Amino acid sequence: MNIPVARRRLAGIRCLQECISCFKERRKLPESLCYVASKLEYQCVSRTVLKLHSDQEKSGNKCPVRDLICVPDSRLFVTGEDFCNSQGKWLRLHRYKASPSADDVTFDRDTWILLYTSKSSTEDVPSIKLVTSDRKHSLNRLVGWEDVVNSNFSLQLPCRRAKIIPPDEEAVAKLRAVPFNWSLEHDEALVRLMSQHLSPENEQLGIIKNYVDSIDVSTFCDEAGPSSLTDGDPDTYWESDGSQGQHWIQLRMKKGTVIKKLHLIVDGSDDNYLPSRIVIQGGEQDNLKMLNTVSLDWDVSDTEELLLLEHISEHYPIIMIKIKECKAGGIDCRIRGIKITSTEERSLGFDIDFFKPENLIRYPKLESYSAEELYRRSLVLQRFMTLLDSVLQYIVPAWEYSVGSYQSLEYVRQLLPLSKKRLSLVETFLKESSTERPQEMPKLFLNRHAAMEHKVDISADPECKKSIFVQTFEGLKPRDRHTKPLDYRLVQQQVMDGL
Repeated sequence: MNIPVARRRLAGIRCLQECISCFKERRKLPESLCYVASKLEYQCVSRTVLKLHSDQEKSGNKCPVRDLICVPDSRLFVTGEDFCNSQGKWLRLHRYKASPSADDVTFDRDTWILLYTSKSSTEDVPSIKLVTSDRKHSLNRLVGWEDVVNSNFSLQLPCRRAKIIPPDEEAVAKLRAVPFNWSLEHDEALVRLMSQHLSPENEQLGIIKNYVDSIDVSTFCDEAGPSSLTDGDPDTYWESDGSQGQHWIQLRMKKGTVIKKLHLIVDGSDDNYLPSRIVIQGGEQDNLKMLNTVSLDWDVSDTEELLLLEHISEHYPIIMIKIKECKAGGIDCRIRGIKITSTEERSLGFDIDFFKPENLIRYPKLESYSAEELYRRSLVLQRFMTLLDSVLQYIVPAWEYSVGSYQSLEYVRQLLPLSKKRLSLVETFLKESSTERPQEMPKLFLNRHAAMEHKVDISADPECKKSIFVQTFEGLKPRDRHTKPLDYRLVQQQVMDGL
């Protein structure tokens, strides 16, 4: 095993245990978790004009204090404390050096610059970039809290420790501060608020997970489901199982995602399963408009990418791909994969404007706290969950629970809705809690066509008798009153606990 990697894992577990102790005892979280660098250096990548704002003006729409003309050699020295609101991400400027030979310009009062706006794309390169190396001593300098956690909680000789930029004591104190009368119940309420606005984690999305929230299809055969569209394997495929001309793929796009190119991957060996006419629509669910029609009027001999959309200029929440016809009058179709080239809106996470009073109506425990207190607490919780996700597979292995780590994790189970690995954690717990195979396996018959009719028009089945859930529930219900009923409480209890 690579020793540095092992030490980083152990450092994360040590810090995690310390954090859980802080939650239990209502103490301030470790300084390493709340680390904020006191000074960061940025370099201009091109000639640009930066707008300087005062602390009061950055949250409004007032004019900037002044303009700052920067060239590629210009250096900006900022504090490590950043700030996000509905406008974008801000940096607090402390000092400016126009060129290596120029004198430093120091800013006495709070002066802020906008690093990038909330509407910018991830492909938009900021006009300034972070300098992470120490040119004088040719040493790497740690500027991120994760690196500081690894350095401070790992066992290593002092001479081998990397150089850490001194922390911004004021900013660290703000992150570590526990609001008045704050408890784990308040953290739970804050997590519930935040989790309601997180994109669902869907392991089926595979290679398109950065652009798509969910994918749905009209029908599919047993082993040829929608996950085959995104697994990146050309040997697997989605195969429909319905009426001719009624097959479709629906993509629910992430907020702000603009498609540059959209391809379907098809294979010539599928013969009359190949689509021959495809209609692509986009827009809101109840207001889709035509974007393109594609006809496959040539012979496909091998795996081929079929271009559906190109250079789309706006965001469409829903992309609907309808297969209207198949080759030689085929009834069902096969698609080997979906490929998307796209720009996505830059995510700022939860900015301070997210915690405005109108968003707290359903969370009375949070209403007495200011937006700034909730914003900073949310930053700490997100760091804690990032740390937990990085070591979760080592403290809750699939084959055995360790003595101390699982009990500690159980104490903070209310925070797990923020975990990106919460679904795999549920799966692990379900496997560990499963009972022995019963002597007589119940037989379950599902009418998939009836379930699809219910899905298309719920109003025709108001009691949901055709739904998959009701069919499963009724199918597994004991027929003999002396038979022990199935116990559904396990999954329900895990959902109630936040998993």
